[in-house]
Amino acid sequence: MKNKVVDPYFRWLYHKVDADKQEFSYKKLLEILHKKEFYWTVNNDDNRCEDGKELRLRFKEEAREETIDYLNKPCSVLEVLVALMFRFDELMFEPETEEEEKRRPAKWFWEMLDNVYLTKYTDEVYNKHDYRIDIDEILNSILGRMYGRDGVGGLFPLENPKKNQRKVELWYQMNAYIMEKCYTSEC
Repeated sequence: MKNKVVDPYFRWLYHKVDADKQEFSYKKLLEILHKKEFYWTVNNDDNRCEDGKELRLRFKEEAREETIDYLNKPCSVLEVLVALMFRFDELMFEPETEEEEKRRPAKWFWEMLDNVYLTKYTDEVYNKHDYRIDIDEILNSILGRMYGRDGVGGLFPLENPKKNQRKVELWYQMNAYIMEKCYTSEC
């Protein structure tokens, strides 16, 4: 691993998104995502928060952890993105092999980060300048729904939206994004 990750739960999330298998290191970006509390402005997006919190129980079971200090803490943006990654993957494909099942979900995580222009914040770039303010602005734009009505600047941009994506819950944004990808033969 390029940068050692100490916290067991964060390390587990880090591995779920195959962060150590990326061309560049994103440890600092993922730490920021993990420290940023997820909040919602559209009804039912609290369900994505609950999905994120469910990851803690999954970790507890997989890692055989007795307790998780932050089990009752607010859900982080990273947790929501990882939970969305798994939901996205469930809707897209049935895995053919066990190895494919383990590796493919991370693809969707990085696609979401790319959609919101966060993949440019590698550790190498971040070390040259502290981009925490820029990253926080992007996250606040996503959480506060301050992106285009077509979803551009959000997690799931669409070419032909049927509704203003700023008012659509993330679950339906994701489904519309998947449908559009499939109709353009990218799935």
